[in-house]
Amino acid sequence: MPVSPAKGVSCGLGGKGANMAVAARRLGAQVEFYSKVGDDVVGHAILAYLKEEGMHSEGIVEEKGLDSNLSLLLVSDDGNYMVSRYGTGYKRITANEVGDIEMKKGDIVISALSSFPQELIHLFFSKARRLGCTVILNCGPMISVDRRLLDLSDYIVMNDAEFAFHSRADGVKHGDAKRIVEESGRLRKKGQVLVVTLGDKGFVAIGDDAVIKEDGYRINAVNTSGAGDCFTGAMATCLADGKDLDYALRFANAAAALSVQELGAASSMPHKEKVIKILSSRK
Repeated sequence: MPVSPAKGVSCGLGGKGANMAVAARRLGAQVEFYSKVGDDVVGHAILAYLKEEGMHSEGIVEEKGLDSNLSLLLVSDDGNYMVSRYGTGYKRITANEVGDIEMKKGDIVISALSSFPQELIHLFFSKARRLGCTVILNCGPMISVDRRLLDLSDYIVMNDAEFAFHSRADGVKHGDAKRIVEESGRLRKKGQVLVVTLGDKGFVAIGDDAVIKEDGYRINAVNTSGAGDCFTGAMATCLADGKDLDYALRFANAAAALSVQELGAASSMPHKEKVIKILSSRK
């Protein structure tokens, strides 16, 4: 429930998995979403919201006696936020339930570090790689990551604060793309693309043969919650649609800029028409 700069209170769907899923769906992707919620008013509201968004949510398990996850966001006047979380829903997902997730060659699978316990993310990613899927890891929130998850990923997405945390590199400051490129080998191996979002300063992406960088958009940020999730969902949507990485990243940058101009998390994810418009204006 974000507290707006106008001192208001609002409620909405969020969570990194939901944010990425809603972003991808609004931008045109077909999305299968997997999680676990309680058989309570919050769980029912989540399922109803995802259905309204046109999401395939048959993979969401309702469990009686389980508390659905809740987060309290305190949003400052500049759009930055602090968060407190409650609930154990996604942590109660079992290995058998992850093993039942359907995927096929060519699919793009995404998980954030908060989506499942990391042992289950490893199970999920291992199955995806065996089946020939593209794997994207969103390295949020800022918690220690199992190195095996990084190694299984084709694309690793994080913000610059998360990069400093995971790489343990000294002297990485906000927006310091040059330093991030220099230290990217601490996290990225051959064949992978490391994408680091820089907030108002855009992004930098490091691959084997190229570095792609773009500045941020000049906007008035209302709530930066979910911006990285929006970026990840947007990038994945473009890749699934056959777009090249350069376009996918610039599209994602524009989508993330739009997402921070509204309150809410999943509800702030933009629709495709608006992203294309702002992307065209930059060209």
